[in-house]
Amino acid sequence: MVVARKFNLKQTAAATVFVAWLILLVVAFYRFFFANLASFDQWATFDGSKLSTIAKVAPGTIVHWSGSDCICNRYSEPHVAELQQRLDHYHHELIDLGVDTGRFANLAQFVPATPAVMVFDQDGKLAYFGPYSGGTVCGEGEDFVTRTDEMLRAGVNPHWINQESVGCLCANPTGTPKLESV
Repeated sequence: MVVARKFNLKQTAAATVFVAWLILLVVAFYRFFFANLASFDQWATFDGSKLSTIAKVAPGTIVHWSGSDCICNRYSEPHVAELQQRLDHYHHELIDLGVDTGRFANLAQFVPATPAVMVFDQDGKLAYFGPYSGGTVCGEGEDFVTRTDEMLRAGVNPHWINQESVGCLCANPTGTPKLESV
């Protein structure tokens, strides 16, 4: 025997409101966590083999790149502050691509996305270039800067250009980097 349920207008309205709320919640969740999820260099156009020769950076420097209009900065700023305290044996430079790159203008054109970081060893050679960490929230995934520092302390320069990492990233407003012309 099949019992038919009768829904009154109030139950139907409540169910409609609940479904609409659920859909909005899913959209907001997606927008908040995944809207800026991208690979660091999604076109894989970057050839960093000559980057150390272009860089005019003091040995033992970490260059932090951000974009003034990048929503992902809200995740990277606490992580950058923590790195500055923990890795105080490095000189830290904070560069905003949307404002003034100053003496780092020669490097800014090669940053495919922000937030990004360059770590230079004690000989002034590039040890790491890429995002701070993997994952949807900067500083919550695997910390690539700390891993690079550990390798440098062990006497190994990884010469790591991390193009394939995925995280909360914004495209560089100056365009896709090209190193072939250098």
